[in-house]
Amino acid sequence: MADFEYDAFISYNKADTAFAHSFHYALEHFKAKGLREPTVDGEDSGRMRIFIDTKDFSSGGLRDEIIEALGKSRFLIVVCSPESAKSEWVNEEVSIFMSMGRLKDIIPVIVGGEPNSPVPDEECLPNPLRNLPKKDQLIVINVARDGKEAALVKVVARMTGHKFDSLWGRIEREKKTIFRERLFVTFLLVVLGWVTVMLMIRLMDEIDSKDDILKNIPMRDDLRKETVYSLGPDAENLLFLGSEIVAYSRGNDIYMDILTDTARHYHYLKGHSKPVQCLRMSPDGKTLLSSSSDGTLRLWNTSDGHPLVTSQQLDTLQQPWYTMLSSARFSPSGNTIWTVDMEGVKVWDGTTLRLRRKEDSDIFYMSMGEISPNGRTMYVPLGEHGYSLYSRKGDSLSIYLPGQVEMMRYSPDGKSLMCSTVRDDERKVHILNISGKVLRKGLIAFTLIGAGEEFPSLDDASFSPDGKALIVADSDGKVSLFNAESGSLLETYYSGESNLSSVGFTANGNSFYAYDRVSGNLHFWGPVVLIW
Repeated sequence: MADFEYDAFISYNKADTAFAHSFHYALEHFKAKGLREPTVDGEDSGRMRIFIDTKDFSSGGLRDEIIEALGKSRFLIVVCSPESAKSEWVNEEVSIFMSMGRLKDIIPVIVGGEPNSPVPDEECLPNPLRNLPKKDQLIVINVARDGKEAALVKVVARMTGHKFDSLWGRIEREKKTIFRERLFVTFLLVVLGWVTVMLMIRLMDEIDSKDDILKNIPMRDDLRKETVYSLGPDAENLLFLGSEIVAYSRGNDIYMDILTDTARHYHYLKGHSKPVQCLRMSPDGKTLLSSSSDGTLRLWNTSDGHPLVTSQQLDTLQQPWYTMLSSARFSPSGNTIWTVDMEGVKVWDGTTLRLRRKEDSDIFYMSMGEISPNGRTMYVPLGEHGYSLYSRKGDSLSIYLPGQVEMMRYSPDGKSLMCSTVRDDERKVHILNISGKVLRKGLIAFTLIGAGEEFPSLDDASFSPDGKALIVADSDGKVSLFNAESGSLLETYYSGESNLSSVGFTANGNSFYAYDRVSGNLHFWGPVVLIW
């Protein structure tokens, strides 16, 4: 190769300019150190020397410098397409190169059309390369068939005399080495970042300053897109089964609506004889669970609303409220269902609804409690100023918070509790950390503050499916979105309603909603992407 000034000359038509220039760049920047012979001065830059002309040949013949560059090039790379096949200049460059006795040094690279095609408009080879004798036929490289990277490696292998498989394997090994190096650097950066964060937190604690580190997290503009659907008034237990299907109850019956221009009934689920108390979706999204004050559980198919199975009816004759199944929840695996009533916790089979066992309790107001998503704890009201947090293993902790407790909500992993309180018309929302194996005091992780003003009465709150966001609705029709991990306020939205009874996220967490029980309007925001 030392006798040639260029490793290759690229011949192309202006219709293929984008490919030709990108291929030229890829060849010149191909990591080929050790693949080429040293230059005259004994050095190897590791780079291919590729000639490509950028001037227009619209008038006159080939310039002398082009003919000279052809003679100084080891290989001729021809970008083949139906346009280049008809190009006077591409055909002339190929003819000149062949007249030097260099046919075997031509590398056709097909970017469109077919070689030796019976359809003239699909022919991609320049005229001198068509219908060559079998002994002179060239191996063509087809970008559409091989892919850009493989085509590039095949050209380099042809130019350097290496086998394609050997060169490809070397590149794959280099990729793995680079990946491991970058992974190691990433690990070091993560460790360094963690140490830096720890030092910053310690510094903030020492100087007791309110730094701007936890600023509002940016969000995409489409977060502002709001759609309003009409579900009708008095809907309860709203639950999104996907991005466009919402389930809810009204009295004894359950509805599944699909959200189009206007919400319309998708399925009507009838079976309970008394009001529905709770709706839950199984972890795999295929089953809907309903509990009712008639003392039964029911499973329904989410795709068609078909009833699957009904549990045995609990004894509600003497005290109907005593075994009212006010709360029900699937286990994370979906194999088990937990319910709560005045008797305690009941454990059911998640498929057959067979009652496996009872965990009786003498705790007062037990039916007003809620079991955690992981099934490890449950909370029960404790007068006006607190809640009792119980571990199903037997230990308990009484939580007393400043002010009257209004509501509590578990995070999806059951490791955190949202608790809202009111004291002297001042309302707060607290996040409690309950992730320890043993219940302990000092659970308040932080208190959420609402954009320079205190909340009016809180109507509902809900965590996002991944637990990273918290949405809160108040009686002013305001919907506030928080970062549940830092406590910072992300955004505030105004529904224009004053009776918001339910807020929540869709099953995939990409959208959220607020429902007004009087007007029956469902306000829907999204899809959105939170940038954490």
